[in-house]
Amino acid sequence: MRRKPTPILLLGAALLAGCEDECTRPGWGQPLSYMAAADVREMVVSGSDRKLYAYRSAAGEPFEIAIAYKAGDRVERCRSGPEFQRFLDAMVTVQVIRQSWHGIYSISSEWFVVELWPAGGDPGVPHRLRPPVPGYAWSVMQWCYGDQYLVDIDPAIWESLRSGCASLGADAPGGA
Repeated sequence: MRRKPTPILLLGAALLAGCEDECTRPGWGQPLSYMAAADVREMVVSGSDRKLYAYRSAAGEPFEIAIAYKAGDRVERCRSGPEFQRFLDAMVTVQVIRQSWHGIYSISSEWFVVELWPAGGDPGVPHRLRPPVPGYAWSVMQWCYGDQYLVDIDPAIWESLRSGCASLGADAPGGA
């Protein structure tokens, strides 16, 4: 007796097939571009101690930023400045160095999940990144099904995220 495939199996196969292009392994020494920075309308960066949400209604406009901190139930709000643009540029195009040869780094409180949305509401691919840790100079990116890659992201970019609106906002030193 032959069985018909169930709708759940068909849906699962369709989802995996749709992920094929997004989950192609990045080339070593190559930039991995998610989308042009000008096309980003929303960005969410989630960490263990904070969540940053930035949005704008049109390309060329500054982002409105809200950063919620878990400690003290504090929320910062600001308009984006030049450091936020540097942070955005670093997140939309990541320079891949090579695949990690040291096994898989465990997901811990140091990691961030970065989500980018273009105009039109189509979701981008969320990616998980870990800033450099003491004794290790590179950031680490987890890609799709658990592969991890060393990526070149300026450590100052991560420091600006830690500093919040004091660095990322238009009123920050060097801001507009």
